[in-house]
Amino acid sequence: MPWFRSKRFGWGLQPISWQGWVLTVAYVAIDVTLGLTLASSQLWLFATLFAIVTALYLLVAYLTKD
Repeated sequence: MPWFRSKRFGWGLQPISWQGWVLTVAYVAIDVTLGLTLASSQLWLFATLFAIVTALYLLVAYLTKD
């Protein structure tokens, strides 16, 4: 069962199953936490971790799309 599908209008994917929604909520929570804890003190570490988390999210979304 796919977790994501292509949007009807525009570019990108949208979650369609509970797994996709859990992944999306976890991605947002991780990014907000990184932003609140690292963005003001260690910008390079924040940017690196943000890029890694985003790449992993996009990879999983792409691999689980319909």
